[in-house]
Amino acid sequence: MRYPGPGIPTDTIQIVAACGPFTLQNNLVYEPLQDLLKYVTQYKPHVLLLLGPFIERTNEGIHDGNLAQTFDSFFESLIENIMNALKGIDLQVVIASSERDAHHHPVYPTLPYNVREKYENLTFVSDPCMININGLIIGATSVDVLFHISNFEMYQDKNPLGMPDRLGRIASHLLHQHSFYPLYPPHKDVCIDHELFEQYGVLEVKPHILILPSNLRHFIKNIEDCLVINPERLTKGYVAGTFTRIQISPGTSKSICNRASCQVLRI
Repeated sequence: MRYPGPGIPTDTIQIVAACGPFTLQNNLVYEPLQDLLKYVTQYKPHVLLLLGPFIERTNEGIHDGNLAQTFDSFFESLIENIMNALKGIDLQVVIASSERDAHHHPVYPTLPYNVREKYENLTFVSDPCMININGLIIGATSVDVLFHISNFEMYQDKNPLGMPDRLGRIASHLLHQHSFYPLYPPHKDVCIDHELFEQYGVLEVKPHILILPSNLRHFIKNIEDCLVINPERLTKGYVAGTFTRIQISPGTSKSICNRASCQVLRI
């Protein structure tokens, strides 16, 4: 979803965002996802943003031979369970794809998911994506660009003032280079289609919020009036992980960061 320019939301907006994997590395039970959905039904945000992967291709549960259906069928059942769990709640669900999914295209940028059943309050978007929620522009990608950049970045601060903010500096590269993935050549785990990337990987406008899930430690930072959040992932290997809750309040400040209340919560 791409939009020509950022606006300023005038009403309170509550968002819950989480990035996969949504189940532990050794099973396909999805208990952390179920716990997240229980939280959403209690908190009742306006928007639930879920970034893949949903069926991570390295998950041990898909290699043990116990999955009795196709990946596509399993994914459709998973989406059906998500939407049934949220039935009766007035919220919009936005699901972004991932190139790490076993059932989907292993190329970045990644096309949106597609299921046969249609839901009025569900929108599938590509990875990366730019989403407009009542004038609030959110950029997001499921690829761990922060970790990838951290493996290659060389930096020397000749005039150090205070403690260095390494994670904030790494995230700032995306804004300075107007790119969701400003690393060339890409990390060995990412297969980039450069023609698609020129169309869908560019930050044409600076988003109000930039969500960059990573295996690096979670953070919430104001980077040049852009609210940059690393919520980490809902699961990390064999243990449960974290997600983020965001509230944007109305006000006269042009900077969303001055009107935002954010938390990174453990599932």
